[in-house]
Amino acid sequence: MRITTTHILAGLILAVMATGCAPQLYTPPDYSEYFWPKPPPKKRVQLLKMIRTDIDIRKPTAGELLFGESAFFAFKKPGDVVVDDNGNIFVSDSYLNSIYKLDLASGSIMTFGPAGKWSRPGSLAIDNKNGLLGIMAGGSPFVFSLAQGKPAFTLSGVSFKKPVGIAFDPDNKLVYVSDIKGHMIHQFDYTGKHLKTFGVRGSAEGSLYFPGHMAVDKEGLLYVVDIMHWLIKVFDKEGAFVRSFGGHGSGPGQFARPKGIAISRDGIVMVTDGDFNRVTLFNSTGAPLLIIGSAGSGPGQFINPYGIFVDQDNKVYVVDQSNRRIHVYQLYTDEYYDREFKKEVTATPDPISNLAKPGDENAPEATVGGQDKNVPEAIVEGQEVTATPEPTSNLAEPGDENAPKPTVEGQEVTATPEPASNLAKPEDENAPKPTVEGQ
Repeated sequence: MRITTTHILAGLILAVMATGCAPQLYTPPDYSEYFWPKPPPKKRVQLLKMIRTDIDIRKPTAGELLFGESAFFAFKKPGDVVVDDNGNIFVSDSYLNSIYKLDLASGSIMTFGPAGKWSRPGSLAIDNKNGLLGIMAGGSPFVFSLAQGKPAFTLSGVSFKKPVGIAFDPDNKLVYVSDIKGHMIHQFDYTGKHLKTFGVRGSAEGSLYFPGHMAVDKEGLLYVVDIMHWLIKVFDKEGAFVRSFGGHGSGPGQFARPKGIAISRDGIVMVTDGDFNRVTLFNSTGAPLLIIGSAGSGPGQFINPYGIFVDQDNKVYVVDQSNRRIHVYQLYTDEYYDREFKKEVTATPDPISNLAKPGDENAPEATVGGQDKNVPEAIVEGQEVTATPEPTSNLAEPGDENAPKPTVEGQEVTATPEPASNLAKPEDENAPKPTVEGQ
């Protein structure tokens, strides 16, 4: 009989097991009990996995079968996340100065673009229809080809003060860049030509006060996180103001530090809050539907949640920045229940009103400040949210010297990128601790 490497490895494994010293292999956690809301309402969001190191996405090697698993990669300061139609996850890490591509099918982790050469990469955007990846790094926006990993076109014709957010409108072939110091939004076409600028600093309904992350829905409407107005503001592609929702406070649908934003194919708007350490789900008109998460490091908990993305299969990806990991959730809509269980959804009492659809005339109207008594109450862990004292003062006006300073990924950066460090180990004692503000 010919002796092969497989026979040798099998013999070694048996020998190690016989000595009672078999390695303890990493076992993926069971998150089946982590879902929102709690019964009796039907499950709407389910935690699937959390990704911090390569061990969380790959199978053990032959050597690890003998000696136990060891991580060779760990996130240090993840900022934003997007996913392509093949399920590859792209994550920016400003400490490692890299953008990583996680291939869950093969369990591999690769860098996108120049490894370790991006200067503090932050906001990401993806256009799967046209094969583009938008990247904010070193105080400048970039548009890359997903297939080639090279620049697709250069955004020109405007001078940025401090750009921080980037978003694509795939159907209309438009690129949006938010300028947090200019308090405005710039629009470009897919040749990089500047088309228009809209937004002005102020307190009027269409004004902006430190705009941050953005997302575009399937109707081509642009949703902007207006950080220091504590609102989500909606504009059409001509730059005309449409509506706003949110408000400053701790109640359902209100914010203390809104950061990332994503929109599902069904029109569900999801916003992360870095102070409240939670994600709030709204319908397309701005009515709060559900709150997930709380402060902490356990499953389904956050410390400074940042970027968020929802893919074509309604999987939701959230950057848990100070815990140095990515959460993955499944969003269940009524369409999901109809499709998966092949039966009509029964009309049972549901405090989130069956996730109202875009264009639903019966959907509750959006409010500024969340004071409309007709808006359904949000729930945390299946319980009604009670209002607690607001963490900060009333809504700050432009020019208010006492207003808290906004925080974004795009802090001032040096003209030259810091040297690329080796792939950080999970327990690297010399690695700087992430800050609550993500900076």
